[in-house]
Amino acid sequence: MKPIFKFNLLALSYESPVFNYKDNQFNFEYIEFQPLVYNSNVFDSNLVGVISYYIYIMLGLDEDTFALEGGTENFQKAQQIVTQAQGSGFTGWSQSASDNRTRFVLVDNLLSNTFREYRIAMYNYHRKGLDILGDNNSTGKQVIAGSMRLFESLIKRRPNAFLIQTFFDAKAEEIRNIFSDGPKVDIVALKETLNRIAPFYSSTWNEINY
Repeated sequence: MKPIFKFNLLALSYESPVFNYKDNQFNFEYIEFQPLVYNSNVFDSNLVGVISYYIYIMLGLDEDTFALEGGTENFQKAQQIVTQAQGSGFTGWSQSASDNRTRFVLVDNLLSNTFREYRIAMYNYHRKGLDILGDNNSTGKQVIAGSMRLFESLIKRRPNAFLIQTFFDAKAEEIRNIFSDGPKVDIVALKETLNRIAPFYSSTWNEINY
């Protein structure tokens, strides 16, 4: 799942990945020519359920980049699908002590105050950072760097948080490119922060040179 949302930088169309995630617990049964109909009151197709769930997740994430916690309503709709899917027998919908990467966990985390820094960072990074890079590159970079620091308190509470992983799976290359050109910021401090919150991308952070 890799939705791309566009931002206007220097009057040019700029594509910014917001969510990049492969769901390995997706299986379904489908009969050729069978109509695919979404019913918000009933869970009767895993294929329709999973597609509808991720549509709401993607719409919610998109809205979070324009308004602080703007995607709440769509996340709640995704959570309703999760609730309806309980007992369906299909994998990926339930809460599991051994698996913190289910659809249940993803939307639960998005709606939990425990992970509120993630949604604040999403808004600051895109609306206050990326959106002004074209007009004020230095300020935009400072805001984006500040967004990374928001994750530090989250990591202290929830090491290896699922949402942190999904954020950097989508953003690592973009962050590297943003800070490898243009006005200078404190790259040393930025790299230290990035390596604390996303050490799984340390090789990418090492490529930030200015």
